[in-house]
Amino acid sequence: MFTKTTISCLALFFLLSTNLFHGAAICFLYPKVHLTFYNHLPTKHPDRPLLVQCKSKDDNLGNHTLMHGQTWGFSFCSIPLKTLFTCKLHWSGRNMAIVAYDGSWVLKRCNWGKCTWTVTASGASLQHGEFHYWGQNPSPRSGSILYN
Repeated sequence: MFTKTTISCLALFFLLSTNLFHGAAICFLYPKVHLTFYNHLPTKHPDRPLLVQCKSKDDNLGNHTLMHGQTWGFSFCSIPLKTLFTCKLHWSGRNMAIVAYDGSWVLKRCNWGKCTWTVTASGASLQHGEFHYWGQNPSPRSGSILYN
């Protein structure tokens, strides 16, 4: 039989372990997802980069400038039905806001935790067919807000 002290020590070890794994970008209880943006915009205007800004409720990942052919991405532990990343894309006077990842998707829209958005002159597409045109904004799920 476990004593109260043993149970307390095990619980403390578990909590500390999950914090250590989270800091090392290793997902312990939740699936790890890698989200990538690929700039496949036309090369006839090389001075017009793709600007990407992503954030969740807890993390603002800042602004990123991608020239033609460049990629930028990040990894995170996805909490099912909770994790939500929204991103704003800007290129040559065009704007778009997308739900880049939603924890309710599970494996429907991403390929085993790899979500790759390809951005073209027409818009942005996820590898399994989801497409957003420039100027189109999503209807985020209830309770979430696309940031200003």
